[in-house]
Parts: sequence; structure tokens; C-alpha cells
Amino acid sequence: MKVLFDHQVFSWQKTGGVSRYFTELMTKMIQKKINIFLSGIFTENIYIKKINNSLKKVSNYYIPGKTILIKKINKISTINTLNKNNFDIIHPTGYDPYVFKYLKKSKLVITIHDMIYEKFPEYFPKSGAENKKKMILSADAIIAVSNKTKEDIISLLKVNPKNIYVVHQGGLMGVKNEVKNSENPLKYFLYVGDRDKYKNFSLLIEEIKYILKKNKKIKILCVGGGKFKTKELDLMGEFKNRFIQLNLTDKELIWAYRHALALIITSLYEGFGIPVIEAMSLECPVILNKTSSLPEVAGDAGLYYDSNKKNDLKNKINYLLNNPKQKKELIRKGYLRAKKFSWEKCVKETISVYKKVLKEK
Repeated sequence: MKVLFDHQVFSWQKTGGVSRYFTELMTKMIQKKINIFLSGIFTENIYIKKINNSLKKVSNYYIPGKTILIKKINKISTINTLNKNNFDIIHPTGYDPYVFKYLKKSKLVITIHDMIYEKFPEYFPKSGAENKKKMILSADAIIAVSNKTKEDIISLLKVNPKNIYVVHQGGLMGVKNEVKNSENPLKYFLYVGDRDKYKNFSLLIEEIKYILKKNKKIKILCVGGGKFKTKELDLMGEFKNRFIQLNLTDKELIWAYRHALALIITSLYEGFGIPVIEAMSLECPVILNKTSSLPEVAGDAGLYYDSNKKNDLKNKINYLLNNPKQKKELIRKGYLRAKKFSWEKCVKETISVYKKVLKEK
């Protein structure tokens, strides 16, 4: 089986769930001796360094317009690769429909990570949703990362359910259980990922102020998402020094999960929610919004709040701080729940999708 993954997400994403997902697929497919190709020339993505491929890491120095230039160069490289080779499966890492011209006899498989373009059109360019729809309607197989995402694809785009396969994702790459330091003096809640738009980070800022006022030692550690914006700092007000933003390696992120008071998810919508699995697998309790796919992922191991109820998040945070027995039970349930999700299982089921569409030739 000859499979091509293209340049798209690796042209712009240095870290993030989508590039982590595709890197995991490729890593384990290489181990299974599947003949994979990753097209493109340049990337700054940190995950891709973990596998042996033809991509070269570009300089980390900022060059105005660099991302646009990298996208163009990588796209030309991908088209060249498609013209010179025949592939059984083409699995794009984004929704640019350029690939239609170069499919030949290849089967097109796409992964839908969420339906945020369709759910929150006010936050995204119209072209993004249009291109995505073209890809979905033309694909030989659609991989949805959760049952909720599958339901949304069907309801929003009227796609035949038989063409959609649910394949759950896993957690951190190469997680090794290390001894948790119960003497750790740091007290912090953890937030992982982007903070813009539908991620609803402002809710956390507003509702945790009461907790920060009562508990002088507690901080909020935000991993990724870039430096705090002026609007965020203004909202934090007198507590802005209690919010910390860091970019962490996988090893550092593992440590952060294992020593956090809890992971807090404020998003209004998630297609899956990799941080939930990561946290639970590392014995970190999760406080999360009861919406979209999050209950599907966390099950009975999550401490849920209703984002439509004022102070509900604050109350759940306070509850966790004051109920150590219940917190311990959430950790136990979460650890068991996380075992249901793995990248090994994800890759195995993805390969099964490939084989199924190839049989339909």
C-alpha cells in the first residue's frame, strides 16, 4: 500500500492537535512497513522531527510572509510528487481541493477533526468552509474523530453515513509513566492550546478570579496559544501575574499534566479533545464544558460544568479544591477511561479504512 500525506498542516502549524495526529499516523505506519510519503520541502513543525522523512526544518527566525511562501513552495513540491508517482491512498492534511486534479486512480481519504467552520462561521473565512465541503463530498472515505463529529457532518452537510468512519484519537506521543511528586510545592490549574474565539478562555479568566482571590498561591498555567493579548491581560486585571503562558516540549507537558491541580477545558465546541485524554492518562483530573464531543471522550471521568450558567465553572473548581476524595475518584476513573484511547488503535482502524476503500475499486 502506497500512501501520500501532503504538506498542508505542516506548512503552518509548529505545534497542535492536527499535526500531532498526522505525525502519529505516519510514525506508526512506518513501523508497520506501510509505504508512506510526506510531500513538501519546508516545515517548522516540532513533531515531524520524530520521524525520518524528506522534510527539512526551516529556520526559526521570523521572516515576514514566510508562512505564505512556505505554503506555495510546499504545494508546488506536492504537485510535482503527485505528477511523478502513483499512490493507492491520498490523505491530505488540510482541505485545499487542489488535489482533485492529481488523483488519477488514487482513493481520497480525509479526516474531519471538527465542524467549527460550519458551527462558528463568523470566526472563519467563507472559503474555508466551501473548500472543506468540496473535500467531504468528493472523498472516497471520511474519517471522523468522534461520533459527535460524524453526527455534525451528517446534519450539516447531508453526507451519506456509510461513507463516514469514526476513528478516535490518542494522547501524548511516547508517554512514560513517571513517579508523581506529591511534595510538589507548585499549585496551578492547567489550560492547553489556543485561547481565541470559540475556545471561550475569557470565561476561565472571569470565573477563576474568586478562586485566585481566596487562594494566593494558585496560578493558571497556559500551554501554547501564544503570548497573552492585551485584551486578555486587561480582563485578568490585578491577577495578570497569576497567569503564566509557556510553550512546552512533550516531556515538559507530561510533567505539567502530572502536577496540575486539574486541566480546565472552556471550549464551546471540540471535535475530539486530545488534551482530555492526555490529562486523564497522566492522572490529572479534568474540569470541562458539557458540550459537543467532550462527554463522549471523558465519559464519567470528567467534572462537568454548564457554560450557560453563571458561576458554574467557578463552583466546580471550588468543589474540586475542597473535595480530595472525589478528586481522587475522578483521577482513578480518568486513568481507566484513557486506556480506551490509543494511537495504536487509531492507526489500526485508519489502515482498515484504507483497505476498505481499496477493495471498492
